[in-house]
Amino acid sequence: MKFHVFMLPTIGRKHELEQGMAGQRDDLYQRMLGEIGEQARFAGELGYYGIGFTEHHFHVEGFELSTNPILLDVYVGLRTERIKVGQLALVLPAHNPLQVAEDVAILDHMTGGRAYVGFARGYQDRWVNTLAQAAGVGATSSDKSERELPLGEGIAMGGTLCLADTPEQAQEMREQFDWLFESWFVPFGFPPGLVFQGTPEQVTKQIDEMQQALGFQELFLWVCRGLFDHQVMMRQLELFANKVTPHFGSEQG
Repeated sequence: MKFHVFMLPTIGRKHELEQGMAGQRDDLYQRMLGEIGEQARFAGELGYYGIGFTEHHFHVEGFELSTNPILLDVYVGLRTERIKVGQLALVLPAHNPLQVAEDVAILDHMTGGRAYVGFARGYQDRWVNTLAQAAGVGATSSDKSERELPLGEGIAMGGTLCLADTPEQAQEMREQFDWLFESWFVPFGFPPGLVFQGTPEQVTKQIDEMQQALGFQELFLWVCRGLFDHQVMMRQLELFANKVTPHFGSEQG
């Protein structure tokens, strides 16, 4: 199975976000870049298949400070050797598609063929309705018209990861994530999603049960970097790579 790290580029810890306008603080952004660089290098060394970043704009609050995932890919790609880099996802209505194709091609060259690309329609009206005006479209959620596929064929899954040495530590991570989700995503109409929570043994069982039911061979792990302390993030990456992925025959980047 291919395991990806999906990094939500949150710029601050809970208490820093609660102070307001964390996205305007240079010191927090510099800390975020340093942590992303270290975490990406570690993920590459541990054998994760890929790493990707979301795209959002005007986020002065600091919850998703990722205005250009391709540039973050370059930043990570030049600090790693094997792990693939991509976007989850580029909001295509807000861009000229020819320029996107050029940028991704350059990214692929700069990373030695390690780039992948993902596209989204854009659901946050506060910025999509502004940047997508030229295309005459606005923010929207899925209309459920995605084509039907047999189980396991062309299907990747995604879920939030709250993994720790003990159930109590994992629950503490979950509580922080729930605060983030309720504070930021729910007001935009983003529905709650799948969460893998617990010790390595518990998370392994959760993934295995879902994989047996759906037959997917690719999993994107949503990790709340920034919200969790750097060492908590590093430990989570280590635990998953060393104690969960061996059960699934992980494919490396």
